[in-house]
Amino acid sequence: SPVNMIAPVNAMFSRSKTVKFQLHNGSAAAMDLKADDTVLTLKAGETIKLDLPAGTKIVTNTASSAHPAGTLVLEVSSGFGGSTVTLR
Repeated sequence: SPVNMIAPVNAMFSRSKTVKFQLHNGSAAAMDLKADDTVLTLKAGETIKLDLPAGTKIVTNTASSAHPAGTLVLEVSSGFGGSTVTLR
């Protein structure tokens, strides 16, 4: 007789792995950034710790002299794990 095996739903729809890294503002001005729906303000010279899913896009939230609002700053990659990413 055939055996019915039901795979758990969470095995099919597993969550993305999160990546722990630091983001450092190496510029002289504050940066307003957005990671998915979360707004981050990074003061000049400040470093913050982040724990985000791989694939998360971080964009500028407000326009600056260097970038218009909505500019892609970085896309989180597993390669960032344990590192510090410096923005200028």
